[in-house]
Amino acid sequence: MKNKYFIVIIFSLFFGLFGGVSGVILGQNYIFEKLYKIPFYGDIDVGQINHRSGLIIKEAKNVVVEQDVKINEIMNSVGNSIVGVFKKNDLRVDEKNDKLNLKSTQEKIDINDYHYLQSNIAQGFVLTSDGWIISNLSDDRFLKLRDQKNSDISTTTIKKISDDYFIITNNKKLYEIDDIFIDSEINDYVFLHINVKDLSVIPFADIDNIKNGELLIATSWEKWTWLTSVFDFKKNNEFIRNSDLILKGISFNNFNETKINSFVFNLKGELVAFINNKKEIRLVDDFSDKINYFSKNKVIKKASLGVNYINLESLISTKEKKQKGALIYKNSKGVAIEKNSVAEIIKLKEGDIILSINGIEVDIDNDLNEIISNYKVGDSVKIVYSRGGIENSIVVKFK
Repeated sequence: MKNKYFIVIIFSLFFGLFGGVSGVILGQNYIFEKLYKIPFYGDIDVGQINHRSGLIIKEAKNVVVEQDVKINEIMNSVGNSIVGVFKKNDLRVDEKNDKLNLKSTQEKIDINDYHYLQSNIAQGFVLTSDGWIISNLSDDRFLKLRDQKNSDISTTTIKKISDDYFIITNNKKLYEIDDIFIDSEINDYVFLHINVKDLSVIPFADIDNIKNGELLIATSWEKWTWLTSVFDFKKNNEFIRNSDLILKGISFNNFNETKINSFVFNLKGELVAFINNKKEIRLVDDFSDKINYFSKNKVIKKASLGVNYINLESLISTKEKKQKGALIYKNSKGVAIEKNSVAEIIKLKEGDIILSINGIEVDIDNDLNEIISNYKVGDSVKIVYSRGGIENSIVVKFK
């Protein structure tokens, strides 16, 4: 008899437990999910949550944010750093219809008091909160000034050019251009300044962290957007390289000639590249060191050593002799050491092998030009080099 009661109790517990578990699963998967649109199991899609539910998610393990939500976040954050450049009195309207009569209010509106937001002739990207902007503004007068030192360009000349243009920011404020800076090496962009103190500044991406296949977003002042990804990313493959020049190439998927004059960002909202008027992709690494120095000092300079070299670790010796370092070597113009350079001042010679900079060995992963790009004008570094098999060291200051 006791055995029968025992069996009945066991079955009751089993079916009771089964029914309880089934009820919890049913309730959480159907009732809870229907009310709040949140799955009990798997990933949580933030884009599907009813935002009026008052739900708080604690210690989430894997939350999926819809792509369009992320893109909108990035566009909202970077949009304030993109400005439009407009030519004065160039509204692209029919001169015969320069007056617009609103019959409902009997007001006459002079169309010349307004500016069509998509009639910009160029655009720019904010570099500093106090008004410096890098722009693709093209003006024939710039070509005559590029070979001059900015200190030699008269304020009258700058004012004459700047008076022809103005800037409109994302919040639709108009600003006069009060200064222009032109650099001969960044020949497809100019620096413009407006009198403002609170512009939004977006950081530059670390290009070394960009990977093939990474999703990127491109946009422009006109606010059109296209998604792309990194198709290929290559570092400098030149045999004879320059210590002060890093040549990096990148190509994007879905890139064509219509995608010009835009700015490319990663999903962190950091600037990755400019696409200029010539349909060329310019990585921020091409001139980020110059821009960073310019942002602080209002002049363009970067750390420079002034040598041409061969990375020995990129070679294979027929005698199985492995060697690291940068062998100072003549380029196609017969120049190994540039005139008036730091290298000439410290008397480096063709045939010297630069082994390290501040303890960082020069090898296949740390090329000489990449190491130097991490320093600024005025920084002092210790250079270790080999001459005739004898190691030497010297402390130098980049100028």
